[in-house]
Amino acid sequence: MQWAALAPAIAFLIISVAYIAWSWSDQLGDLGGDNATYLLTAHYLSPWTPHSAVAEHFAKVSQYPPVYPLVLALFGGANNLLGAHLITTAFLIGSMVVLWLWLRALGQSVSVAVGLPVVFALLPGTYMQALSILSENVYLFFVLVSLMCATAYERHGDLRWLWAAVVSVAAAALTRTVGLAMLVALLTYLAVRRPPKWTWLASAALLPIALWQLLRPSNFGYVDSLMEKYGSDPLGYLIQHLVLQSKSLWWGWLANFSSSEVGAIVLAAVAALAIGGTVWRIRQGALDGIYVVSYLVIILLWPFPAEAKRFVYVIVPVLLVHGLLVLERVPLRLPVVKPLALKLLVALPICILLLPDLALTAKRFFTPLPDVAEDFRRSILWFGGAPNQATQKLLLERALVDAHRAAGRMVPEGGCVFSIKPSILGLYGQRVSYIPPREEWTDQVMEQYLAEKGCQHVLMLSLVSPSFRSSYYPLERLQRRMTMVHAWHLPGSSSIPVAILARMPERARDGS
Repeated sequence: MQWAALAPAIAFLIISVAYIAWSWSDQLGDLGGDNATYLLTAHYLSPWTPHSAVAEHFAKVSQYPPVYPLVLALFGGANNLLGAHLITTAFLIGSMVVLWLWLRALGQSVSVAVGLPVVFALLPGTYMQALSILSENVYLFFVLVSLMCATAYERHGDLRWLWAAVVSVAAAALTRTVGLAMLVALLTYLAVRRPPKWTWLASAALLPIALWQLLRPSNFGYVDSLMEKYGSDPLGYLIQHLVLQSKSLWWGWLANFSSSEVGAIVLAAVAALAIGGTVWRIRQGALDGIYVVSYLVIILLWPFPAEAKRFVYVIVPVLLVHGLLVLERVPLRLPVVKPLALKLLVALPICILLLPDLALTAKRFFTPLPDVAEDFRRSILWFGGAPNQATQKLLLERALVDAHRAAGRMVPEGGCVFSIKPSILGLYGQRVSYIPPREEWTDQVMEQYLAEKGCQHVLMLSLVSPSFRSSYYPLERLQRRMTMVHAWHLPGSSSIPVAILARMPERARDGS
């Protein structure tokens, strides 16, 4: 009895302290851009921050759903990077607690219900995700609450659990667009089981997302991205994309467990167990089984393979639960096998696989850094590659942040800038920014775009991205009409610049 009462409290207290210390940072964690968009939108939505025309601009062009920035806005994370990190981490810790509650609702023992969240907490994918200000952990929280509530309804028959699931599903769908998978799963679940008032439940789940689609400020969303990617030959693109995305998702699965491919065979076996468990849960008509299939179909079609690790991350705990559940079927066919022993036998190689990354991460965390890079110790870049290479990446990140801040001061208030990282410039430089003309555009389309946006400044970075694969883009295309304003270098270096701010003459804005 004492173990049952104390084990969860002790485990989650240790996890909470460790994750708060780990994510205690006043830096973004990465320069991907999604994080800056969330923060700028939160600033616009926050009742605690003054109005910002720049924040309003990014909030109105954002294609992201509103729940995550709204959470940041209401709880003080809009203009406080440390606060934003801690709010996001609180949802991660909450997700682990809900995972424990779900496992208990599924009839798992205390040791198993505590052990699986602990394993999830120790995954590289989990603790690396915790360094970024992104919506995955808030989304994961609402998904797990939905699955736990549906399981509680199946056990107790109390319709209030389903109403709670409806609220949580709606929140998930308004946190990440891929949350539509959770909505589709719930609607399918209700249509198959037909509980009392199921049509009311379905309508209540649909209403928030329908209202958001009507009221959202941006006219451009992920449906538009899909149409743009699939283009005029959707079938040809689909075939090509499915091959690429399948490989990417397999890499994403591996990357959430290990930074190397040494344990690929073990992780393939775990994946096979998980999919077997998903099939079994579908046969039972469980919401979590339907959700996994719905989610996998959507992310297979999603045209952003570079984000595979993040896509897989939010479904890892559900798949681990499915693998656990299917293991319980083995003793029914082979009575000599003890269920707990079998679970431990599978868990052991996973835990061994985690140890090298844990050791390397802990060592890197306490490794001394140059003073100029110390503020960026909790950047994701610091925890990959050799120490010297990682240090250079931190110096690059520092130089880029400084460049964005300084560029904002050099651009007149009310002016705008073309940059491949518009939201980063918006956050650090406090200036409206747009992506530059794309490489594949004709000269005529480019001139129309330049005239429409009317920006006189261009910030060119040494970085490349999935959307812009040339360094210093769009230098080659616009260099004849640009005059350099300033160049930034690595700290203490005068070599190749990491960023260049250039100015275009007034006549370039009207297409002349």
